[in-house]
Amino acid sequence: MTKKFTTLLLLMLGFVATAMAQTFQVAATPTELSNLKSGYYVIKVKSADGKSDENGNYLYVQDNKPYYDAKGSENSFAGSTIGDDAHKYIFFVDNTDGVLTFQAYGTEVHFPSISTASYLGNRNPGEQDQFTLNSSYSKFTPIESSSTWYYMKTMGTKNTGSIFSNKNSDVDIYITLNNSQHVGYWDNAVNTINNAQFQFYKAMGAAKITYNLMWNGESKSMQSFKVAVGEHFPTPTFPRYTTTIDLPSADATVTDADDGREIIVNCTAELPFTLSTAEAPVYYYLTTATEAPIMLYRDGQDIKYRTAEQNTTLNDVLNDLWYVTGNPFDGYKFCSAASNAEAQSNALIQKNGSLFVNSCELALWGMNVGTSNISSTNTKTWDIEKNDDNSFEIYPHGFSMEYCWRFDGSHIRFNTASDRVTSFTVSAPTITLPLHYSEADDATFATTCLPYAVELADVSQNAKVYAAKMDADGVHLQMNEVTAIPAGQGVILRGEGSDATEINLKVVNDVPAIDNDLLGTTSEISDISNILALGRLNHADGSKGNVGFSRLTGSKLSANRAYIQSIMSQSLALDFNGQTTGINVFHHPVSADASVYDIQGRRIKQPVSGQFYIQGGRKFIAR
Repeated sequence: MTKKFTTLLLLMLGFVATAMAQTFQVAATPTELSNLKSGYYVIKVKSADGKSDENGNYLYVQDNKPYYDAKGSENSFAGSTIGDDAHKYIFFVDNTDGVLTFQAYGTEVHFPSISTASYLGNRNPGEQDQFTLNSSYSKFTPIESSSTWYYMKTMGTKNTGSIFSNKNSDVDIYITLNNSQHVGYWDNAVNTINNAQFQFYKAMGAAKITYNLMWNGESKSMQSFKVAVGEHFPTPTFPRYTTTIDLPSADATVTDADDGREIIVNCTAELPFTLSTAEAPVYYYLTTATEAPIMLYRDGQDIKYRTAEQNTTLNDVLNDLWYVTGNPFDGYKFCSAASNAEAQSNALIQKNGSLFVNSCELALWGMNVGTSNISSTNTKTWDIEKNDDNSFEIYPHGFSMEYCWRFDGSHIRFNTASDRVTSFTVSAPTITLPLHYSEADDATFATTCLPYAVELADVSQNAKVYAAKMDADGVHLQMNEVTAIPAGQGVILRGEGSDATEINLKVVNDVPAIDNDLLGTTSEISDISNILALGRLNHADGSKGNVGFSRLTGSKLSANRAYIQSIMSQSLALDFNGQTTGINVFHHPVSADASVYDIQGRRIKQPVSGQFYIQGGRKFIAR
């Protein structure tokens, strides 16, 4: 926050310093209201009560207070050049849809806003104290009094009650010329004699530059600058992490033709993560950037934490993952991959004077959640502040950086930042699966089936993923290498040699379909009839055999496994580009109690003599 303020202050001071060296050519004739565009002007003022000359006197600012030249002044700027010694007579007049604001040249102060205009009944308008310019501003509607002369009207409130009760009413407020060359406000009628009448003379040599900051084709921020002709273009203020290539070059200078120019700036963000959309989320682990990282994860509507390590239950990995939507202008949303619910405060974060609600906790809002302490109005958009290339802090969007996400040892809360800021980081959503060595094949194997899509985290790792297709004779599975696994698909994992003990996969939102005869399950299967699973069968002589698919001899198939369902096959060999495991030649005894099927796959209670049947994957003729 300090860096941002310092940078902005330096830009402002630099602009003021260069602007004060500018020379202006003042128009010889006044500007009609219909031709009054935003820009720099010298202004004459007059009133009908004789305080000013009949042709008006020039308006100026000194010590942030407005004055007009004394009656009989010899100043005459129309048609002449104004240098540094007379810049106090120059104003930037912003004209937006016929409504004017006034800003003193080379400053950031304006004719101020009017929150209340309540005056004592025994005071005359000419005795009103003059106002002081500040960073607020009033919007004035010009009302023509005569050719090229205009009253300036705005709105305020006046206490129309008694000394015993207040009653504020909306009233018209006009700029007035007062005694001692002071300029003030008063709730006058339009033709009151001390109302100031304004006349505008264009001060050439300055331009209004507007930057239109765009995000994905949508306008997000309009920033206007008053720039002297011949000076370098100003730099707009961007949110953190925002980048662009559309700004004028550092050597470019403003010309007269740039007055009123709008510069379209297409913005991108160099974030420590890839931004998502709801349709195409990009997942990450979200952890504290500490020596012993703490992982944030979803547990129903709650956001909980644990030591940063892989989930012991593969089906629950999505609860550990997050994706981020939004943009630097509107704020970001941290969403659970498991439910698309958004991380939010469990109470609306509000300002109380200059403070925020203390000790709010994080919860989730969105799909699959919602209780009495969760509301759609709670704070769920966030700003991030860069610590370094890999870590960041998280603050409520649109507020100061006083409060932040903070891990206090038991919760993620919002507390005063000070020295208790928690930095966060994201990491790739990888999972690691073990592979098991087969000496006969000199390779490692496993199968998997996951309820979410994955892809190889590193295609160069010494382990691959395979889909399978059954061959025509029903004894081989042709292995086809793939790099990604759709959700719910069973696949075979294979590593080369005994050193390939694991495979790393990355969780993604979606991947293309694969051509695959393998089935998969994410839950335990207890009915294992006609199921063939990956395993290793020993030879009849007891020697170790190759890996392949064979009928289960146990009572169940564990979750997250691939399998083949077949009443025809006893076992299936794996063919890796001509390298076959040969499991189909192994002997596997068939239980006499195994179910019997006809060749159409229908279970038979009483075989008919002389007909072909299948039992335990083997054909036989009933006797």
